[in-house]
Amino acid sequence: MLDKIERIILVRHGYSMGNFDANNYKKYGDSEVPLHDTGWKQAIRVGEFLEKYLSENPGISKGKPRIWTSPFLRTQQTTSGIVHGAKGFFNDCSLRETPYLVEQNFGIFSHLHDRGEQVEKMPMEAEFHSRGLEQSKFMTQKPMGDSPLDIYKNIDLFLGTLHRDAKNGVRDVLLCVTWSYNARFWYAVYASVNACVRALSQSS
Repeated sequence: MLDKIERIILVRHGYSMGNFDANNYKKYGDSEVPLHDTGWKQAIRVGEFLEKYLSENPGISKGKPRIWTSPFLRTQQTTSGIVHGAKGFFNDCSLRETPYLVEQNFGIFSHLHDRGEQVEKMPMEAEFHSRGLEQSKFMTQKPMGDSPLDIYKNIDLFLGTLHRDAKNGVRDVLLCVTWSYNARFWYAVYASVNACVRALSQSS
């Protein structure tokens, strides 16, 4: 499917206020967690690197990729930092947003990142979720949320968008993704579902 796409660059969002303090997920809500000052600095440095790298290694799109970002605030801020750090290099690039790049929805556990807290405050839901994980970590959804399989499907669907873009000449793509697992899902799409299951099992 991707034989016409020359280059995909995966970028994780910068260090966020949620990374700094998990309580900020409760304060802001997952999709509205902003970058920490450290994250802004990281994004700017990535922009500086990409400006140099793409200038020295122009592709079919002459070093001007299409930039994709998710609707999450920390991802959009990372994209802004990258554009700023590139000092005008990306100013005439196409910037698009897609929900296919959002991170996993943790459902009713979205504000309960500690397993012990989940068991204490939502014992029944935590028990059902644990039983599901015993059967399949890959297919079990968070209560009222997503499973890793759901994220895999999103990436697979988004690849269809990239494939259609490639047919129209857009072959250089910069992706701003929201979390580190996405890189593993991209690998899984190229390789196999089993590879994805192994990666998730190692990180769970």
